[in-house]
Amino acid sequence: MSDDNPVSTTFELQRQMVEGSQEAFRRSIEFQQRVNESLVRGMEGQAELSQRGAQASQHAINDALDAIESAVPGSTEGIDQVREAVDQQFEAVESASDQAVEAAETGAEDVEELSDTYVDSVERQLDILLEAHEDLEEQSERFLEGTEEQLQELQDMAEGGMDDRIEELREQIEQLQGQIGDGGQSE
Repeated sequence: MSDDNPVSTTFELQRQMVEGSQEAFRRSIEFQQRVNESLVRGMEGQAELSQRGAQASQHAINDALDAIESAVPGSTEGIDQVREAVDQQFEAVESASDQAVEAAETGAEDVEELSDTYVDSVERQLDILLEAHEDLEEQSERFLEGTEEQLQELQDMAEGGMDDRIEELREQIEQLQGQIGDGGQSE
């Protein structure tokens, strides 16, 4: 059977549609991964800017505490307590920021890993589908070839049988004409 028959064309169009859908799916997953990576990078940049701002604020507060300490005699103990509390708060903010960024990075990595696993699984299933599709195409083409051959054989038999019937009818007509010509006296 030729490759330009309607069955082959239909199967080819179906195969192209499946492969196109597979490519679109893969690209959408890759796009999602790039978006996640961009979000994590943006979060990292924001955390870095926040830490720099926090460090500048901490330095400014410490400079102010130093100025108070030098201006007010005997305030060293109270200023040291305030300085310690301020430092602890800034350390807590920095630690929370680091943990948030780390959690986002881990989450993005986990999502990427799960996405890759999912894509691999879908691709394996689509490969199996395409193989089954090709098998079905081959079976359909063999069936159509066999059916065409059988129809041709039946047509040949019918035509041959018709020719024989026509020949028989001619012979019978000739016999009848002969009998009619003899005047029906064939006794």
